[in-house]
Amino acid sequence: MLPLDGSTMVLENGATALSSTGKPAEPSEQPDPHAVGTSAPEGPIVQVALIPAQGNLDILDYVVPESLAHEVAVGSRVVVPLGRRFVMGVVIQQVEHSAAPHLRPISACLDHNGPLFDPLLLELARWLGEYYLGSLSEAIATMIPSAIKVRVRRLLSTAPSALTEVADPKDRNIVEHVARHAWIPVPTLRRQLKEAFSTARLERLCRQGILLVRYQAEASVPAERQGLRIVRISTPLPELEVEVWMQRRPALWRFYEYLYHHPSGYATLDELQANFPSARAKLRLLEEAGVIEWDRLAPEPILSSSTETASQALPLTAHQSEAVRQLRASLHEGFVPFLLFGVTGSGKTEVYLQTAEACLSAGKTVLALVPEISLTHQLVTALRGRFGSEVALLHSGLSPRERWQQWERIASGAVHLAVGARSAVFAPLRNLGLIIVDEEHDGAYKQEEGLRYHARDVAVMRARLANCTIVLGSATPSLESYYNARRGRYRLLHLPERIDTRPLPTVELIDLRGTRVHGRALPLSQTLCSALEFNLAVKQQSLLFLNRRGYARFLQCLECGAVMNCANCSVSLTYHQRKAALQCHHCGRTTPAPRCCPQCGGTAVAAWSAGTEQVEQVVRALLPHARVARLDRDVAARPKALLEILNHWIAGNFDILIGTQMVTKGHHVPNVTLVGVILADLSRNLPDFRSSERTFQLLTQVAGRAGRGDVPGRVLVQTYRPEDPVLQWAASQDYEGFARYELSHRQELAYPPFSRLVLARVEARHEEEAQTVAHQFAATVAALGGHALQVLGPAPAPLLRLRGWYRWQVLLRSTHSAIARRSAAHARTLVRERLSQKAHVRIVLDVDPQSLL
Repeated sequence: MLPLDGSTMVLENGATALSSTGKPAEPSEQPDPHAVGTSAPEGPIVQVALIPAQGNLDILDYVVPESLAHEVAVGSRVVVPLGRRFVMGVVIQQVEHSAAPHLRPISACLDHNGPLFDPLLLELARWLGEYYLGSLSEAIATMIPSAIKVRVRRLLSTAPSALTEVADPKDRNIVEHVARHAWIPVPTLRRQLKEAFSTARLERLCRQGILLVRYQAEASVPAERQGLRIVRISTPLPELEVEVWMQRRPALWRFYEYLYHHPSGYATLDELQANFPSARAKLRLLEEAGVIEWDRLAPEPILSSSTETASQALPLTAHQSEAVRQLRASLHEGFVPFLLFGVTGSGKTEVYLQTAEACLSAGKTVLALVPEISLTHQLVTALRGRFGSEVALLHSGLSPRERWQQWERIASGAVHLAVGARSAVFAPLRNLGLIIVDEEHDGAYKQEEGLRYHARDVAVMRARLANCTIVLGSATPSLESYYNARRGRYRLLHLPERIDTRPLPTVELIDLRGTRVHGRALPLSQTLCSALEFNLAVKQQSLLFLNRRGYARFLQCLECGAVMNCANCSVSLTYHQRKAALQCHHCGRTTPAPRCCPQCGGTAVAAWSAGTEQVEQVVRALLPHARVARLDRDVAARPKALLEILNHWIAGNFDILIGTQMVTKGHHVPNVTLVGVILADLSRNLPDFRSSERTFQLLTQVAGRAGRGDVPGRVLVQTYRPEDPVLQWAASQDYEGFARYELSHRQELAYPPFSRLVLARVEARHEEEAQTVAHQFAATVAALGGHALQVLGPAPAPLLRLRGWYRWQVLLRSTHSAIARRSAAHARTLVRERLSQKAHVRIVLDVDPQSLL
């Protein structure tokens, strides 16, 4: 396979590389093989999917030279020539004939120990591209870890009699410069010659054979574990220079203030370039002034604990035993999908473990998926404790080198159980016997960039292709999965009770209307305050949940009413008091909080709609002796902060933990007896047909953190709409009742699971352009789909402007998924053909969208 030590490999047709010792291998000295008139050698013809696709080129035909015939196979990664470059590709099939008149040979094979992709993974790639409306190249690129890249460099040398054959002084200057080196990369030659460099002269000298060419194909996997590169203020600007910068260098001063007041304490280069012109030049000036420093974020480690040691199987309840019995029996039946519906604390993890143990004992492999590996550590820890070194971890905290090494372990058969987040669904396990999807309802399984796949649905298709068992587990299943179970497509396994028959926590709805609360922007009722005081007195832990980070959602001038909004997105800027800064949580734009209104100059600026930062401040003031911590994305952005806070929380070193959705995921802390939901209405008011389902799931999941020990739990849910049926169902903790209620409404409105959706989003730099193209797309797709397709829109997206792009969208709805998908794909092609080449317009298709925002 591709070497990871920075070495390179020899390419065919005069290309060469570094040996494993790092010394150049001897090249076969000959003119550039890409010169006009090169003929292709005879051999088997294969189709290669280029990774990534090169413009409109995604699958091309190549010849397998005799020297590589024993290595190249279907599923192998190869290096192929494309124009005057080399690119990576994957062989997808062998064909008898090609329509291309002249075929070029494959240059090198990267997989020496067998193909990276087996036939089942290639079949999954074909389905992935077809279903989610992408090319096969795009699908394969999505499946391959980003670490597996090939960088190819073009190097030059001189023929023995080169200098005697050159008369032109400018040509001779180039040849003499090349002759001083054994082999010199073209970019290096360009830098050294500067104005004297001429591409046209260089190409002519290569064609004439005066200059010799070879190529280095090398792995770009870094040798060191490296995180994201960041920049921060190291030494604040001296007070004497502040006034000078503000007057004479206002642009640089604004740039400096952006960094100085950044809520995270640092910024990434991409963020700075997105918000400031000439960001690199400004960084150089700040570096010369000695006020900034560069660093790298340490990748976030996986949460570990003392329980991650060898563990034995636990005794099972009657319901657990029945679930394990059915799952074990299915391991010999082929493709069998299960929905494991178990209340919080019912022991779903032990069911997974004992089923996985039976699968491994039968000589098969296991794939386990979790929504976010650093936040759903319970299953990860349990798997590592039960199976030890047999477990391969795939997650974003790994460096590219480590991630690829884990893939190699899996592909080589060295490990038989892989666990990871969304992209781990593509792990190259052979002889797959069981797939586990924990918290299958979680929105983190949906990929929102590139090819917008849903890992849960991909896992079901992979299980079908591998003819194996799959179990989807959740305390609050997605309505699609529950509906499939009701119709008999999935087998339903139910765990209705907690371990040791512990009771579910009691849930109370607190009506905030007319209730005395603490603070104008922060609804903290007297009931909740009293409950916190009681829990503190009896030395029990409390959890406060508010799904909004920062200090306040927006700042508003009380004199003119102006709200501080993001210049790139159609949202208000969130106020972060600790850094005295305003930040957009969509594009990352950050600016110092103004002392007066930028519209009218008024000084009465108020913060509205509390966030977790303000909750922390109020709780510390109300309970000064309490040990209080906060956990949200702002806190977790600091290296190791997530690990430290959760470890302290589990150990009982905090009395009260305040957090966003991060605190609802898989944390088992027996001493937590009180959960307070600050405001349950936030997710309920979103303009999305899934808002009811998400609100119910969120409240049920966070309530499930309470009462997991010997002391019963209590949950207080504050709301301005206590009569809301969704909140009533959540208070009674009756999932099946909520599902019947919500499914009846979905059926009336013809929303999933009673229909299939495709969201087409048109994005452009100017709103008029986005609106025009959206109307063109809607008219085109309506004509293609006919009566079998309902076209809703076009309309502005609820979030009209995002990262500087205006967004209009069209929603396609049909009872036949294929009709909606094919009509959308065809319409996109037709509309793109009509667009000017200079048009800055994107048409993004999202199959089975999880959000309409």
